[in-house]
Amino acid sequence: MGTTIDIYVKADGFWGSSEVFLELKRNLESKSQFDRLVGQIESLEPKKHPLIVVLCGKTNPVLLKRLRVRYKIPDYPRVVLEMQMGILVKEHA
Repeated sequence: MGTTIDIYVKADGFWGSSEVFLELKRNLESKSQFDRLVGQIESLEPKKHPLIVVLCGKTNPVLLKRLRVRYKIPDYPRVVLEMQMGILVKEHA
């Protein structure tokens, strides 16, 4: 892979190992930030590797919607085992 990831977790188990990549973004508010995030996601090959994008701070709802549509991620929660990629949004309290 040609990029760095914010957090990488690998767990060895009885049937093999599992891994997940976490990409953290704070204040996703502009198209340039969105484009950069998409580039980072693509370099991680989300169809091959489990990926969770964590958006914290201010998140432009239009950009969040575009991200969900681009990667076919529903607004409603699903069982994690069914998903290859997920988005977690945490706004300021």
